[in-house]
Amino acid sequence: MKVILLVDVKGKGKKGDVINVANGYANFLFKNKQAIVANSENVNLLEKEKQLVKDNEEKRIMEMNELKSFIEANPISIKVRTGKEGKVFGTVSTKQVVSAYLKKYDKKIDKKKFKTDEIINTLGTYDLKLELHKKVIATLKVRVEE
Repeated sequence: MKVILLVDVKGKGKKGDVINVANGYANFLFKNKQAIVANSENVNLLEKEKQLVKDNEEKRIMEMNELKSFIEANPISIKVRTGKEGKVFGTVSTKQVVSAYLKKYDKKIDKKKFKTDEIINTLGTYDLKLELHKKVIATLKVRVEE
């Protein structure tokens, strides 16, 4: 019997897959609301849902590309306290970078999006990578000044 999976089923398939299973197992899946019958009406609904998800994903990628171009065109500078020899007290955290960006450009960036292991503990310019989306990675220039 052909069924459409409503959730991921280990060993059988992922959500939205149309699979062929035995009648008894199909009844088990129906009873646990893990699958529905793969008739023409349900298959059409599945295709429409997949298309809607795809359109939303494309829209999200376009939005993230716009944000990427904005971030790369607008660097920020952060002022820090330094010692006698120009050494920075502590480090500059991603939280500080996010708050400085929000204050200057009124754009909120999630600090969890930073994908860099670089420690900002000296004066200079740093390129920080942001993973806005799986397919969109931006580079933010941060200038640390005295």
